[in-house]
Amino acid sequence: MKKTRIWTYSYTILATALLLSACGGVEQTPTATNNVSEEVIDSDDKQEDIVEEEVNENIEEEPIEEESQDAGQTDDWKIAYANCLNKIINNVEPICDSLEAFYYDSYKENGVLKNTPFYALLDMTGDDVPELIISAREPGDSWAEYSVYQAEGRSYGPPLTGVFAWDKDEKLIYCGHDMSIEVYKVDNGRIVFSESYADYDGTWEYEAAGKDPVSVSESDYNAFIDKVNALRGNIGADFVPLTAENVEKEFADIPDISDEPSSFELFDAFLAGRISAEGHFNGMETFYISDLTNMDEEWLDFRFSGYVDADNDGEDELVMDGPYGGLILDTRDGKVLELAEGEGTAGVLDIAKLDNEFWIVHQDTSHGGRQIYVLDKYNGKGEIVESTSLGAEYWDSPDDQYDENSVFYFKDKPISMEEFERIRDGLFMWQNSGFN
Repeated sequence: MKKTRIWTYSYTILATALLLSACGGVEQTPTATNNVSEEVIDSDDKQEDIVEEEVNENIEEEPIEEESQDAGQTDDWKIAYANCLNKIINNVEPICDSLEAFYYDSYKENGVLKNTPFYALLDMTGDDVPELIISAREPGDSWAEYSVYQAEGRSYGPPLTGVFAWDKDEKLIYCGHDMSIEVYKVDNGRIVFSESYADYDGTWEYEAAGKDPVSVSESDYNAFIDKVNALRGNIGADFVPLTAENVEKEFADIPDISDEPSSFELFDAFLAGRISAEGHFNGMETFYISDLTNMDEEWLDFRFSGYVDADNDGEDELVMDGPYGGLILDTRDGKVLELAEGEGTAGVLDIAKLDNEFWIVHQDTSHGGRQIYVLDKYNGKGEIVESTSLGAEYWDSPDDQYDENSVFYFKDKPISMEEFERIRDGLFMWQNSGFN
């Protein structure tokens, strides 16, 4: 029996991919590729004269159908801005942080919202992805300060803050404060710095992008300020009060969270108040961001600090600044979980770096006769895998200060005062570069 080769064709459509730039998406053209597989079948001796070309002619090629984007698919920028606005409402992020940060709670009196900031969506870059503009006062108020956000996928970068003006004809954005006004231009869908004017107590400077500042006359500076003032209040956007109800209505079509969320998505959803965390905060097994940011006394409120890989598992944890050092949150199995928290004045939370690894620290440095640092190294499962301590004891010191005769130890071994200070200072030196 002779074996004849028959070539069969299958067609695979490469799904349409959205290549998201920092602000908008570029749609890639679907491409059809032939996946050629080879099948071997038995043939009767009488079929020896059948040739491949004849077989191929009888094979019907299936039509290529372009997969369309699900009509219900949410644009990523909506998730970014919904999270941003909810974080502001939950006092995680300030409304504006130009010269002084102020939070949503400042619009409340005895816990009741008396007035509101405002927000609007306006496409200033011409890429069909709007920018988010938040006004601390009634739009058009000459004293209003603004924050302007640009979406970067499902996230967003630091906002432009201060006074705000938009020149829709020239596609220029003006933002700043009394001492310095910066001009931003639109470049391929991104908002980029172009130039600035500054007033330094009677001396005036102009700076263009990529060049050193140069002195300008007062009249040149005033002409620039007059131009900015003429544009202010003519933004051309529909502002609405920034309330939880309006945000929910505006972004009603966004999903709570994806099927397989990343750590960042989980943290972002928690900070926006869309999901809870599990732990033991204030005796609660589950808690929301509002439980952290709306305490009875302001000094008890928590604020977003940053991200750091506190348990050395290759993924960052969320650090919240707050009383007794704050709180560290982790993600596992699709949940946000409490990893560690401050434990009072004898257990203030911090994060140290030792031997190029992160350790979670509880320190007691505010009581007399001692400075104690307890260091715990965690794995990615929420478990402590190693513990050690650094300390100085000077119980009998008349001025409550240690000296070379005090007791110093590290890893259960005695050390000198110089070694204690070097190790202690080195533990937290990494923080000089800031959190992620």
